[in-house]
Amino acid sequence: MINTLFFDLNETLLDIQTLQTIFEESFDHPGALHQWLTKTLFMSNTLGIVGEYKGFDALAEEALDQVFMENRRLPSAPIKDRILSQFRQLPPHDDVIPSLEWLKTNGLRCVVISNSTQEMMQEQLQHAGLTDYFDNTYSVDAVQRAKPFPEIYQHAASREGCTPEQIAMIASHDWDILGAKQAGFRTGYIYRKQMSLNPLFPIAD
Repeated sequence: MINTLFFDLNETLLDIQTLQTIFEESFDHPGALHQWLTKTLFMSNTLGIVGEYKGFDALAEEALDQVFMENRRLPSAPIKDRILSQFRQLPPHDDVIPSLEWLKTNGLRCVVISNSTQEMMQEQLQHAGLTDYFDNTYSVDAVQRAKPFPEIYQHAASREGCTPEQIAMIASHDWDILGAKQAGFRTGYIYRKQMSLNPLFPIAD
């Protein structure tokens, strides 16, 4: 029986689309935000494949430099600082707080596992007013390997004293669903983006 919900943080709980305006202003096309997020994840996964690790803050900054280069723009320290600062201050989606209140009222443990660094995650949750809704938070810093590699799912489950059958992973990324499924969790997918799910990945429960 499921008694613990693991939540992804960025995009799932926090609204990254609030960064769309600054990306469009800075790079003059609507796909720059997606380009940045995709590059960050690509670097994270590539490093993980060869057994290396860099924290999310370092990856995000390097990915921004690449977005500047590929869009033929000179890197701008003020723009980079503004984007990275706003990323730490994302608002929650409108449905998040009412949903978390309902879950806590009904006795479910709520946990965050994120590719954000531990320090970044704490700042994000505090700014969004979400800190008190979660029983624990786990950053991939703890295992030095990012999602969707299995280590963080297994680490968090072990620390929570849960079997995989007691956990559901809630995320708005099909690759996060894939990682959680590989760890033996039940899964729930939240549609935050207008994009199709990868047909090669497992369907969420």
